[in-house]
Amino acid sequence: MESITTNIFSSGNYMMSFSGNFKKERHENILIEIITAKEIDFKKAMYFKDILDEDISEGYNNILVDLSDCDFIESSFLGILVQASKKLKINNGNLKIIGLNALPDNIFILGGFTKLFQVFKTRQEAIQSFAA
Repeated sequence: MESITTNIFSSGNYMMSFSGNFKKERHENILIEIITAKEIDFKKAMYFKDILDEDISEGYNNILVDLSDCDFIESSFLGILVQASKKLKINNGNLKIIGLNALPDNIFILGGFTKLFQVFKTRQEAIQSFAA
């Protein structure tokens, strides 16, 4: 098992924490989960599932997943995003995606996931969409 160090910084409506291959930021009522790993394999996907489950249990209803740094995602990661999205919708929440690179973008399009998730090019567009 890989060791994980978590550092948390907080200031008003803004929070940031780091945990191995993932970084967490909060912008008002939106939690931003940033994938800092280049590749998400099964092990990392399962760890991210635990992160999302904890986020949801803590009451976060609007989650933005940033895949800007990620070049490869294993299929189980997509299933985890679908499960989290369903849990959020029960509480009138939403899960949105930003930063799809070429390979993940193809997987999202070919797998039909762009019909399940709103995908944005920039963080600002995604954040503004939560208010709409």
